[in-house]
Amino acid sequence: METIRLVTETFLRLLKTEIDPDAMLVAADDVFEVPQVPSLVVQGPTLVEDVARRTLALRIVRDTDAMTFQAGRHLRLYHLEFELVMTAGHAGDLLDLMTKMARCYQQHPVVMVPTCGALNLTEVTPLGHDAGA
Repeated sequence: METIRLVTETFLRLLKTEIDPDAMLVAADDVFEVPQVPSLVVQGPTLVEDVARRTLALRIVRDTDAMTFQAGRHLRLYHLEFELVMTAGHAGDLLDLMTKMARCYQQHPVVMVPTCGALNLTEVTPLGHDAGA
């Protein structure tokens, strides 16, 4: 759980630096109210298993010095998904937020998380697309 927290905090810091210094994080299933416009609300994270990379093969770890081995299942891999909610009073402000977000995706395809390494940023829903439609 500490890793999830670290990744979430790093991602939120990036969004606050690059897009909106007042960006806020809310739980994935929480109802929220936007305090001011324009604003960026980060909803999440939601854990989603990467089933395409799941394997049934055994994972074998060898200790040649002790002449032993351990067999077990491979670790499951997960994605952390965030929903980004942008609100604005008029179209110009919304377009500015969307431009900053697109620029952020281009300049930061990888996020460096302290003690964890690099994590790829992947856009699941295209920018400007209504996920509810």
